[in-house]
Amino acid sequence: DENGVTFTTLLVRGHAAVFGALALFAEDARRQVTIVVGNHDQVLFFEGVRRVLEDAIGRVTFALEALRRGRVHIEHGNQLEPVNRFDDREPIVSEGLPAPILKLPLGSDLVITWVNRLKQVRHYTDRIRPFKLLITWSWVHDFRFAVKAFWTFATTLVAARFRKPAARRRGILRALWTLLRPTPIKTLEQPAREILRENDDVDLVVLGHSHYAMHRTFPEAGEYINTGTWVETISLHPGSLGRHTQLTFARLEWEGALDVADYRATLRRWYGRYRLEDEYHP
Repeated sequence: DENGVTFTTLLVRGHAAVFGALALFAEDARRQVTIVVGNHDQVLFFEGVRRVLEDAIGRVTFALEALRRGRVHIEHGNQLEPVNRFDDREPIVSEGLPAPILKLPLGSDLVITWVNRLKQVRHYTDRIRPFKLLITWSWVHDFRFAVKAFWTFATTLVAARFRKPAARRRGILRALWTLLRPTPIKTLEQPAREILRENDDVDLVVLGHSHYAMHRTFPEAGEYINTGTWVETISLHPGSLGRHTQLTFARLEWEGALDVADYRATLRRWYGRYRLEDEYHP
């Protein structure tokens, strides 16, 4: 909790313009900022961290699980993927520890202990989609990096098995099973369709997480929007090969109360101000 508060305080100071704009937006009584927790910001489960953001923004609420707005289901999307699913019933571990810690999912754990080490060698590692293709491609075109990735992955799993305290340990076989089992991560269309089928009171599912922006209509169920990402991604998929920066977001507009079915949902792209030039960081 203490580390999370310190980190979040520095985050607010470092991005004062952003948080100032959010606070200005939230000043109007008709508006409110809602932060939906995902696998990148589990630190929000700590009350002290939420207080820092409340002080910075003002009118802000936190959706610590899936959010409903009328007939719309909204969540980050990590809970639909085993490798990044956290325990939302008990996200914090404190028993027998000097201070409470987050019970991180395997994906977040590997980003901290493995992927960040790879980024020191290939800074673009975490921006490549799909990640499995990076490993496959590297065995042919970047062999030394592939060997390093494999070796550091193996040593990371072994080290995780013998961590202290015991609450942070991970079983090697269970971790491998979680990583290798089939998952719907690429677009999350399958789990979105399942949410629509299982909930008669839901017409639209809005997710993020996968970084694939899309708007789909399932004739037998409803609509699905993925908001994509504002971070540059590098696609190795033949259908979308190359670098991509798409500032996409979802807009939901109701005609009246939120509980009515008369609303319009669109996936949109932000262009911002017209600029002739900008800094370039390849």
